[in-house]
Amino acid sequence: MWAWIFQIVLSIIIIWICHSLWNYFINSFSKQKSRDLLSIHTEKYKSIIQELTHHLEEKQQDTVTPEDIQMDLEQFMQELTLSSDNK
Repeated sequence: MWAWIFQIVLSIIIIWICHSLWNYFINSFSKQKSRDLLSIHTEKYKSIIQELTHHLEEKQQDTVTPEDIQMDLEQFMQELTLSSDNK
């Protein structure tokens, strides 16, 4: 009976030692992985801001001024008068 208990305790100790050695070797001989989350998000936000400003600049370039509307209207009216005179 005591032999079984001794064998179980000895097995648990051996497993614990192996586990501790494994963790020691992993921590001592492997390179720690570190991720720079701050710069990743900063770059993403910069790209989003750049895209939005580019989109706004395009939109501002495409805006029609009242002078353009007036000129288009005058041209249209001239075309209408010319086409009605030709009939």
